[in-house]
Amino acid sequence: MAKMHVRGGKLTVTLPEEIREEFDALDGEEIDIRAEDGRIVLIPKEETAERHPEIDAALAEALEDERARRLSPPFASAQEMEVWLKTPEGQKFGKK
Repeated sequence: MAKMHVRGGKLTVTLPEEIREEFDALDGEEIDIRAEDGRIVLIPKEETAERHPEIDAALAEALEDERARRLSPPFASAQEMEVWLKTPEGQKFGKK
């Protein structure tokens, strides 16, 4: 059961766990609040960040590489990386 508490000039509404889970609600997230036909309506705000499919694809590929343990050693410079890419280990690195 949802609960309402008034503290100072603020109203706090506690939502049941199953409702929070259904909407993936997190503490501090903003919501739209409206009054409609004598009811209080809470509407989760849509994510406003613009998605970039090419960035999402690159991140997915990077995560796949990490899970498959396709990781390079750290390099101090671009030259060091270029030298490593010519080694047998470096030559295998670019192959999937």
